[in-house]
Amino acid sequence: DLGRPMYSLPATSGALDGMVAEARGRGADAIIATLPPIRIAGGSFHNAQDLTDLNATIRSIGFSRGIPQVDVFSAVAQGSCFSTLTSFGLEGPGGRVPFATSFPCIGQDGLHPTAQGYEVVAQAFFDLIVQTYDITVSGARAPTRRFPLGSER
Repeated sequence: DLGRPMYSLPATSGALDGMVAEARGRGADAIIATLPPIRIAGGSFHNAQDLTDLNATIRSIGFSRGIPQVDVFSAVAQGSCFSTLTSFGLEGPGGRVPFATSFPCIGQDGLHPTAQGYEVVAQAFFDLIVQTYDITVSGARAPTRRFPLGSER
């Protein structure tokens, strides 16, 4: 609902914080993630500052609750995606085309990642999950093969 007129940062913040509290109250680990960048098209987005403020609030909830965070915004903004997007015909200050080529991982609707963008998001989650939950067992032996491979018979 970020782009809708009824959007409210305090209400959204409270809802997110409540979801984290409920998940943790049920014994589940929580991971929180920022929203990806947007490309404003034809004034359809309520206020670009809302995204910045919401992502700051998401980060704050993560820090205050001590839960892992995936910075989807940065991952997508810095992602290496092939883009066929060249211009949206949106003239910004000084004749610049805002976000037209700076976020190639965002699709033509300006809101959702491309297929490659979703791969970037998935990799960011994977990296955080491995970093947070993967453990090395000390003293573990390397597995030994009991049966010869086909070429060794």
